[in-house]
Amino acid sequence: MKRKAFVLYGIVIAGVTLLMIQVKSGSANNTNFMELLLSQTNSLQTGQSSQASTVPPVTIFSEGMEGVPTEENIVTSINFEQVKKNEAILESARTLIEKANTVYRSGGWWHSTFQNYLIPSNPEDASLPNGLPMPTEWKEDHWALVDKNGFVIEEVSIQDTSSPETAQIGIFKDGIMTNVTFEITWKQEPYIAPLDGGFLAVAETDQNMAVLDAKEDMLNEAPVTVYTSTTTSAKPIDFQKGYLVAGGINKYYFSKDTGFLLLFEHYDVLADGQTQLTQRIATLVVEKVSEPPIDVLKYLDR
Repeated sequence: MKRKAFVLYGIVIAGVTLLMIQVKSGSANNTNFMELLLSQTNSLQTGQSSQASTVPPVTIFSEGMEGVPTEENIVTSINFEQVKKNEAILESARTLIEKANTVYRSGGWWHSTFQNYLIPSNPEDASLPNGLPMPTEWKEDHWALVDKNGFVIEEVSIQDTSSPETAQIGIFKDGIMTNVTFEITWKQEPYIAPLDGGFLAVAETDQNMAVLDAKEDMLNEAPVTVYTSTTTSAKPIDFQKGYLVAGGINKYYFSKDTGFLLLFEHYDVLADGQTQLTQRIATLVVEKVSEPPIDVLKYLDR
């Protein structure tokens, strides 16, 4: 049976990820709009209650890993020297990312646009509720109203997949999350959107397994700090992609000036050492606006 991936399958300012999302129990105030849509819609389609006021937080494993890691897919550990290097890199990343957090969480309307490219872990199982295959490329526009405490209290997300049959629209207002396209709603508390593409959460969890690196670079003539996280499996894993996966590389390009995430990329590391790009999220626009356009606000008035 195909997995019905009902989701505005992109990611808010947070970016997140080339990594598989595994849902656990608990509360979740530090997540993003698309993750909320994904987790709740999957629950609705499997017959679970749609009245939950909170969404379980996500535990993120390497691309393609299903469930809790086992002896077959656990990553290799790193030495003490690399652990200390990871700690120093994380500290510098926290300082840079806090620049964006301070500005974004000061409140008001924010507009962001992303260009997405994604190759699902198992393309044959990645489909929308209407049965159509999940697109591999799309553009997203998000408008989020952030309160003075940094919580998203209203949001509109519009996807452009170049096809009305696969594009989706989602809204969040008055504690209700709605996928307008498929007419599904559920309760949801205001939440804090991470702005780092999930980098800190993943890196802090995996700092004894992942090899972190940081370097200065230029991206479209803008100075960036590129944080790279590399994990290596104890042995190659078959994710039914047509090749064995021996590890994963995540690359996060942060603006040195603003701290916002400008680009995220994930690469599978193949058994022969070559790499395969499986996801790319480019930030095209991040701007504070007085309010969304009238044709966007109409979705909040429905």
